[in-house]
Amino acid sequence: KYVAQAIESILAQKTKYRYEILIGDDCSNDDTRKVLEFYKKKYPDRIRVFYSKRNVKATKNGFHLMKEAKGKYFAFCDGDDCWRDEHRLEREVDFLESHSAFSGICGKVSLIDEDGKEIPTNEIASNAQFWYQEASEYSYKDFEAWKMPGQISACMIRNFMLELKGDLSIYYKAHPM
Repeated sequence: KYVAQAIESILAQKTKYRYEILIGDDCSNDDTRKVLEFYKKKYPDRIRVFYSKRNVKATKNGFHLMKEAKGKYFAFCDGDDCWRDEHRLEREVDFLESHSAFSGICGKVSLIDEDGKEIPTNEIASNAQFWYQEASEYSYKDFEAWKMPGQISACMIRNFMLELKGDLSIYYKAHPM
């Protein structure tokens, strides 16, 4: 229902460099494939689409996309999310370029309803806020304890797949979603 809006929000990014958009369709059973084919044909130099033959779940789908990525950084956006700041990529790349000790950055998110209205934080069920943390920096130990800096669609990480070799399947085997 929202995949076109998600793609448009990525295409709207204002940067001084080129970036590619990788989309992994995990066996959608609606009209998502038609939408993806439209954007793939309209932006063949910017959009690459990968189709799964069966549902492999989000983590493995993301893993496959990261293996295909050619860029130095990898930003996430789920098909039902959108980026509301057209300078997001530029700002986050600038941060990571000037802070080599950081492996990623995560911005704040707003939850919006089907009409595009922001849902106040106090109206969101507490069990839905597992990703809402107060710290400004997170370590590897925080991730082991499942303390996350934010929702995945607000994160950009260094593309570690460019440097790592060997079997990286632990990435999706450790998290079965």
